[in-house]
Amino acid sequence: MTTESKVKNATTLLHSGKVKERQEGLSALRNIFSQNSSIERFYNVAGRDGRKPSHEIWAPILDGLQTCIRSEKSAFVTAKKSTDVIEKRLAAAAGTYRWFVEKSMMHFAKKTVLEICHFLYREMKVRETLIPSVALDFIKAYECVASHPPHLARLEEDEIEWEE
Repeated sequence: MTTESKVKNATTLLHSGKVKERQEGLSALRNIFSQNSSIERFYNVAGRDGRKPSHEIWAPILDGLQTCIRSEKSAFVTAKKSTDVIEKRLAAAAGTYRWFVEKSMMHFAKKTVLEICHFLYREMKVRETLIPSVALDFIKAYECVASHPPHLARLEEDEIEWEE
């Protein structure tokens, strides 16, 4: 099975309505990109010969992770009983998102960087209150993106409207 097909399977799992499948998707993504060279290889193969823009290479993975986070966040917000288990799942999804951003951020296009920043800002809070289980990972992911000089320059170029 090629890396591209493994990634497609993992992102399909991340979109699942079933908790177990989403957790399997997070685990699969971490396994696929566990080696430092795996991101570079995936980027080179998926975007070979410039046939696929950078944004299109990363969009399915980031979308899958974001969908998983939104699903866990929704479960956390609407839970009527103890939220400890749900909060741990949400934290695991946020941690995987940060981990992926840290590993692949050198390859992100401007559009991807802006989408990540907006997602991080919107999803780290509920009713204007930070969610402790995701806030630290999201702030670290944002710091990682902003610490890369080309990305920081892109953020400074655009007048980003942070209000929803």
